Amino acid sequence: HEKEGYGLSWNPVRKGLLLSGADDSHICIWDVEGQSMGGDSLTPILEFKEHESVVEDVCWHKTDENIFGSVSDDKKLKIWDMRQKTVSIYSVDAHIEEILSLDFNPFNQYLFISSSVDKSIALWDVRNLKSLVHSFKNHKDEVGIVKFSPHHENMFASGSSDRRVMVWDC
Repeated sequence: HEKEGYGLSWNPVRKGLLLSGADDSHICIWDVEGQSMGGDSLTPILEFKEHESVVEDVCWHKTDENIFGSVSDDKKLKIWDMRQKTVSIYSVDAHIEEILSLDFNPFNQYLFISSSVDKSIALWDVRNLKSLVHSFKNHKDEVGIVKFSPHHENMFASGSSDRRVMVWDC
């Protein structure tokens, strides 16, 4: 990356793949198992340059080793397939302000969530990104992070600049 980094995600299926997003608007995939660590740094095996602003977060799909998501200050939520080496497979204007976080549901391969500076959390179904499944709007300030529970299919947590952590049942 050419600027500071924000999002990191280890591939939960394929050992050694690390995903990163940064202020340079790029997304990189690193193979820490397949490259020699002899030098000072690794070279990304793939780089994606479709976002038009800061990439705030990246997240691998929980069961498909090739699929990942990214969110950006350009207000776009993108779903990528690393086999399509140049363009995202889905892109949606997901929030009215910058998007800060996303996470895939570990129990339902189609559901994921995103959070934003606009104080909202959106629940999405990858099969229909034209409209969100549900919007959660109880925070009083930007929602910096969202994470699904690894133990409960319908539970996720959110953290906000309003100094509250909330647990949700979706």
